[in-house]
Amino acid sequence: GNTTPVAEFNIFADPEAADVVFKSGIPITVFGLDLTHQAKIFLPEIKILQQYSSSVVSKMGLLLEFFHQTYFDVFHIEGAPLHDPCAVAYLIAPELYTYASFHTQIELRGTLTYGQTVVDYWHLSATPPNARWALTVDREKYIALIYERMKNYR
Repeated sequence: GNTTPVAEFNIFADPEAADVVFKSGIPITVFGLDLTHQAKIFLPEIKILQQYSSSVVSKMGLLLEFFHQTYFDVFHIEGAPLHDPCAVAYLIAPELYTYASFHTQIELRGTLTYGQTVVDYWHLSATPPNARWALTVDREKYIALIYERMKNYR
């Protein structure tokens, strides 16, 4: 997790609502931390964004530089994972990712595990998959897509 040892921020913010969504039967594609940590932007790439002519994009580059440093200071991880842009990139270019489907539940009762996303990666339960998980991302093409979209931003 990135909010508790086992809970990711968006799920932990409202685990009951997440539980309803995963139980709903609607098609779900999930971009978990295992995936978003493959979609990191590094300082040399951030410096490129800071050179863009758009003041919004160059300021975004400054924010990303701050996020990059904060991520290193807090988690001791090099590179800033671009969590939410993964979902946006999926809408533009779903071929950037590989996927697999798994049964997924949200833990609502555990003292130590409240808000944990429980994924049956090995299909050990007899329960059919209810979510498609993005497993890998082509990071170079992902960053290229960000550059392309930001270059055209005014």
